[in-house]
Amino acid sequence: MGAGNSVWVSAPDRGTFSVDTAGHAWRKEGDWELPFAGRALFVPDLGLCFGLCPHRLCLCAFDAPTSGVGEPPAVRYVWDETYPREVGNRGFHVRSPGSLAYLGEGKFCIAWTIAVEFAGKDMNVLSQFALFLMAVQVVRRSRRREPTAGSGELRLLKRRVRCYKMSSSGGDGYVLQPSLG
Repeated sequence: MGAGNSVWVSAPDRGTFSVDTAGHAWRKEGDWELPFAGRALFVPDLGLCFGLCPHRLCLCAFDAPTSGVGEPPAVRYVWDETYPREVGNRGFHVRSPGSLAYLGEGKFCIAWTIAVEFAGKDMNVLSQFALFLMAVQVVRRSRRREPTAGSGELRLLKRRVRCYKMSSSGGDGYVLQPSLG
């Protein structure tokens, strides 16, 4: 995860580390892990970092890490409705922890690989996969008494889903971060 001149990374059971890209120096930040799975993104317009919750696999927002504090960044929002529950309701299984791309203007795309067919004698061999895509938009709810930028609570505004069956040789799907500049 990148924030300013630093890149942050966590290793299970080892802690969190940062590298200062300007000074080319590594630093151990603590024995804790960052509050997301995979990759996270800092969204300046919303003033927070966004990633997928490691335990619930849904979108979460948290403070940007601060070097030298010794504590993990605080999680500010967790949107449980961004986990693909409809997959389990249809008897399918989420196979991947998901991947996240920021599309600008508070819009995100989240992708999960799901198992949709099983084969084998005991029907326990995964044989067909699909890519489950969810598009969401996070906006800042304005407060009339606080007209300054960055004020107000965040809320999930839109949620749309699509599912695409993968070829029989497909096993994992990801979303790539587009260039916003």
